[in-house]
Amino acid sequence: MIKQIVFLIFFSQAAIAQLDTLWTKTYEEELDSLTMYGEYLQPTLDGGFVVLGQESAGSVLLMKADSDGEHLWTKSLPLTTYEYVDAISIDETSDSGLVVLTMESNFSCSGTVDPTSKAILVLFRLDMNGYTLWTRYHFHDYINY
Repeated sequence: MIKQIVFLIFFSQAAIAQLDTLWTKTYEEELDSLTMYGEYLQPTLDGGFVVLGQESAGSVLLMKADSDGEHLWTKSLPLTTYEYVDAISIDETSDSGLVVLTMESNFSCSGTVDPTSKAILVLFRLDMNGYTLWTRYHFHDYINY
C-alpha cells in the first residue's frame, strides 16, 4: 500500500511540473485598430491556433497565430443579411482550413424577440490563410425554434 501511495505522489508531482508556461503574448500591437474580444480558441494542426471573436462594432473576426504565438493574420467575416451577429463556433478541417458558424439576426441578443424577429445561421468555409472558399446560409425560424 505504501509503495502505491509513494508512486502516486511522485507521479502527481511529475505531472504538475510539466505545466510550465511556454510563452505569454498580448496582441495589442497587431490589433490596436480593432476592438476585438475573443470567444473561442481553436488549436491547429500546425501547432498554432485561431481565435474566433467579435469586434465591438459587430463583425466576426478571426486571428491566427503560429506555435510561438506570433500573429500571422486577422480576417473579418462579412455580415450578409442582418445587422447583428454572434460568433458561434470554429473548427479546423482535415486540409488545415477552417469552418466557422455564425448567427445573424435583426435583433440584439440582449433584446426581446417578437414576431418580426429573424435570424439565420451562416457557415463559412475558409482556407488555411483565412480566405473564404464558400458561404452557406441556413434560414432559421427563430420564433418557432
